[in-house]
Amino acid sequence: MLWLVLAQSPSEYLGIEVGKTAVSQGSWVQVVMQQTYQGQIVDTEVVSASFDYNGHAAFSLVWAQHLTGDQSQDYSGTDTLWDNTPFLMDRGKVGDTPAELQWLKTPFSVGDKWGTGLEGTYQGEFDGDSSGTDVLEIRSDTIEVVGEEDVTVPAGTFHAFKLKETQTGALTQCSSVLIDSIVYTQVRYFWWSPGNWQVKDTVHQDFTAYVWGSPYPGTYDSYTELVSLTGVKEEAGKGLVKLLGSVAKGELALSLPSGFRGRISLYDGLGRLVLSEEVEGPRARLSLKGLRRGVYVLEVAGERFKLVKR
Repeated sequence: MLWLVLAQSPSEYLGIEVGKTAVSQGSWVQVVMQQTYQGQIVDTEVVSASFDYNGHAAFSLVWAQHLTGDQSQDYSGTDTLWDNTPFLMDRGKVGDTPAELQWLKTPFSVGDKWGTGLEGTYQGEFDGDSSGTDVLEIRSDTIEVVGEEDVTVPAGTFHAFKLKETQTGALTQCSSVLIDSIVYTQVRYFWWSPGNWQVKDTVHQDFTAYVWGSPYPGTYDSYTELVSLTGVKEEAGKGLVKLLGSVAKGELALSLPSGFRGRISLYDGLGRLVLSEEVEGPRARLSLKGLRRGVYVLEVAGERFKLVKR
């Protein structure tokens, strides 16, 4: 069993698969210049596609964050995640600047620590005036596996590893005429359940904003937890349809409900239909020969299954 875990790619170990959708909810509060602002957070993440990225198995992660309350803002984007063992790599943006980091090192081991490589200078909208000409300097960014525990959230109870991300940086150029610069230290704890998803997240940031040369300290805190996690079935036999045979050999056998007559549809990681056949129960066979390696979704009799052709 240990060998099987070690043999998994980072995405397999972490549970990154096409169709996985995670929704988290929580709250945020910011204190600055003796004023308190607060509200709610909704985070949505969807693994939308799989593809080959420079010879590596890769996935598109579409994400959106909706903040409401005293200040309402919406953020969204698409990141590319890919396996570069032992790391799951992440390519996205910080502000308007492309960024690449060693996001998660697998398999998790308490005490393990690594630098993400996120250090650098980035341009975008960071000070809240919507100009997009601010300059952010990330000076350090490290992640450490600090614990392992069972975590209960609205989506259920998960066995998870607790990770700590520590980041320091400064907003060295602000488009706002009021702010000279901002320096900060941020500590984020997040709990990841291998094979599932991130199940809980907390952020604490201490910052000092220099306004016309005078320092104004402040804090930012947020908390989110997983409220729903949906995806494609990994295993057969949970419904009326059972998958038999070996995908690796290029053929799939299906056990269908007695008297079933309908269509089998197979989609690739981009959601494109690649195979479609009319079948009758109680047995059917589907040839996968000629298909490229990758993740596919099979739809039959109202059920959906994930297939991996290697």
